[in-house]
Amino acid sequence: MGERYDVIRADFTWVDGAMRPGLAVAVSPRTGRIVRVAPPEQLFGPDMGEEIVFAGRALFPGCVNVHSHAFQVLLRGRADHAPSFRHWVDEHMYPLVCGLDDEDLETAMLLAFADMLRHGYTAVGEFFYLHNGPDGEPDEVERAALAIETARRVGLRVALVRTLYDQGERPAQRRFREPPARAIERTRALAARYADDPFVRVLPAPHSLHGASGDLIAAGAALAAELGTNMHIHIAEQEHDLALSRERYGTTPLRALDRLGVVNERLVVVHGCWLEHEEWELLGARGGGLAYNPLANMFLGDGVTDLPYALRAGVRVGLGSDGPGGNNGVDPFAEMRAADLLQRVTRRRMGVIDEAARAAPRPLGAVPLFTLATEGSAGLLGFEAGRIAEGWACDLIAVDYSDLALQPHHGLEMPTLLHNMIHTGSSRSWITDVVVGGRVVLRDRQLTTVAPEQLRARIARLERGR
Repeated sequence: MGERYDVIRADFTWVDGAMRPGLAVAVSPRTGRIVRVAPPEQLFGPDMGEEIVFAGRALFPGCVNVHSHAFQVLLRGRADHAPSFRHWVDEHMYPLVCGLDDEDLETAMLLAFADMLRHGYTAVGEFFYLHNGPDGEPDEVERAALAIETARRVGLRVALVRTLYDQGERPAQRRFREPPARAIERTRALAARYADDPFVRVLPAPHSLHGASGDLIAAGAALAAELGTNMHIHIAEQEHDLALSRERYGTTPLRALDRLGVVNERLVVVHGCWLEHEEWELLGARGGGLAYNPLANMFLGDGVTDLPYALRAGVRVGLGSDGPGGNNGVDPFAEMRAADLLQRVTRRRMGVIDEAARAAPRPLGAVPLFTLATEGSAGLLGFEAGRIAEGWACDLIAVDYSDLALQPHHGLEMPTLLHNMIHTGSSRSWITDVVVGGRVVLRDRQLTTVAPEQLRARIARLERGR
């Protein structure tokens, strides 16, 4: 192969939609990409460096969290029983925002990102909007860079989905708001700062129809085209978003974006719980995407996104956790399970997602839900990740297939093991090791990047100060 490579192997490896024994993964330490997948004896040679063996394990591509607000992890347990979404925002999320200094913000992100890693996420799309200081005044601190550096410190690949926000008069919204020209320039500068880092992407993200003006949404789309990235935006999460869209734009949310000229192959809508069939068809025809967060939508009482219709319409779909405080968990397999079961109970029958996947114009593999949570999410963030194949990011999870929660698996060559992973228990019980870019960041269920006792001490200091 001509340059040094390391070799990672386990008993079985998920390749091309099947569990395959007797394969190993060669990874370039320089690029963090897979250079070959082959039997191990074909990889032994003078250019081989370290050999990493996960005995009694099965290797899968790592999952990608397409949508996160990591700081909201500090709402866990405090806002679970809010009577409404509006109350959750006004009485819990906004007060948290107003009282969060940079040290607390870093602690929250360390906790959330570490939790993601332990549950099998290897990359995250961090939709970040705490741009100004706690007093709401603009300063020169680029807190989005703090989010990037914290994710990398934990070991995650990260797409910083930098929010553009110029609307709103509530005190907490002062932390989010920026003049449009400043928002665009700082996003452009952040992208330039990390342009050469293969583990980082920077994407512009007008917050929503209520958080960003039409001019800023259009400017965000232009910046995405300039940077060669996608543009993410919250739309149609809550039913009242429909009335707001009609009040401001005289039409439904996606049609409003179409009037602004931004519905194209770069557009990724977040949530979309209340989009109409014609809107899904428009989004699919233009090559757009959906960042779907089923558990958070359930937790916050948002509604049920018509995922089957979106898939049939050709919409590119990824799965995310949303903010941990609007979910209380960051388990990608729980998201897959929720995405499936929501459609079953809504339509009162089984097999809904599989049927939609077969009818979708985009191939979704042997286990469609897993494809959405890996390749699907990665594509919406601009990463070549989510597949164990030459040229792709070497982001892997090792699974203890002897775990009782995964029994019986009826022969490991079948996809039954992966079905059990989606529909049984918590991934914390059977994910033992995680690799990002060829680097082991979780070994034998222990983080190699962040000491748990130090993180607990930071959380204790934060709690004493609140």
